[in-house]
This record gives sequence, structure tokens and C-alpha cells, in this order.
Amino acid sequence: MTVLTDQEVGSQYAELMLEIRSRLREIEMQLNISDISTAKRQQVFAAEYAYFQLRRITELVSMAILIAHNPTEEFRAGNLLKEWNPDTLLKLIGKLRPAAFPQRGIDGGDPSGERTFIAAPLVNTEARDRICKIYTTAADKLHVGAFKSFMRRKREYNFNDIQASWEYLVDLLDEHIIFLPDGRIAYTKLGYPDAESVEVKWITLPGEA
Repeated sequence: MTVLTDQEVGSQYAELMLEIRSRLREIEMQLNISDISTAKRQQVFAAEYAYFQLRRITELVSMAILIAHNPTEEFRAGNLLKEWNPDTLLKLIGKLRPAAFPQRGIDGGDPSGERTFIAAPLVNTEARDRICKIYTTAADKLHVGAFKSFMRRKREYNFNDIQASWEYLVDLLDEHIIFLPDGRIAYTKLGYPDAESVEVKWITLPGEA
């Protein structure tokens, strides 16, 4: 894969995040439908549509991580670029670099609502594991399965699970950073739910210039 410039990385990353923001809005609308609709079929359709959006968002997050790390040669390796399953891809990325995942800021009581960020990468797998779980749960809910399983299966969906997954993704991604291998930080602000644009910028830490 071609090495992208900072401008190209930022543009493509922002485009993916803009799509993620739109899909998060779609989930929110389905959750609102679930609150007002008493029709069983409407509830099923709303849940399945929401799970589809959750699945697609996790796919887009995995692509965004690869885009952000494009300048690093290891992230342009063939096995990463060919992998289509987000669960497998995110685990491969985690083995390659545990700090590769989006990191949310800390609510510091700033009146403007801005978050503060610690100046060191987190190397735990919490974000990776949670995103993987959201993907596998959504994929399972959308999979009919074998006929025997289908005949025994009750089509019941847990909107609390959808709500929790949606809240986690909004909280994680609305204002986040990714620590890059070259010592810089990729800062992103989605502006959920309806800012005019997504903000992406590079920050160089003191002593890294």
C-alpha cells in the first residue's frame, strides 16, 4: 500500500469518522423508536438495523486505525490489509502495537466541556476487547444460523445492550486521540451529534519534535 501524506491520512480518517458519526445517529434514532413503538415487528426491525450499524461502525474503526498508522511500515503489511474480519484484524493490530487504539480523554471539569488527555499511551486492551465484543455480538444477532437453531431460536433483542454499545462508542470516539509510533498524537473531535465537520489534527509532544 502507498505511503500517505499527513494531509491524506487526516482527510481519510476524518471521512471515516464522519461516516461513523452518521451511523451513531442512526442507532440513536432506532433507540428512540424502541421507546415509543409497541409493535413487535417494528421493534425487531429497529434492533436489527441498529445491530447492523454497530457492526459496520466496528469495521470502520478498524479501517480508521490502519489509516492513522499508514506511515508506519508494519501497518501496511499484507496480512493486515487483506483481513476482512474486524475481530481478527483488531487482535492482529493489538499484537503489533497495544497502544494503537483510540483513547478517550478524561472529563476534567472544564466549563467548555473539553476533555484532558494523559501524555502517555495506554497499553491495555480495553478498547480493543470492547470493540471486538460489540462486533461479535452484532454479527451473531444478524446471523440466522442453521435451520435447527433457527427453529429453536426466539427472535428477542436486548435494547439495553444496543444502548450500552452505542453509549460506549459515542463516549470513546467523540473526542479521542491515538498515539502514533513516531511520537505524535492524532487528535480527533467528532462533534457528535451534528457538528459541521470532524476535526482531525496532529500534535507533537514536547521533546518529540
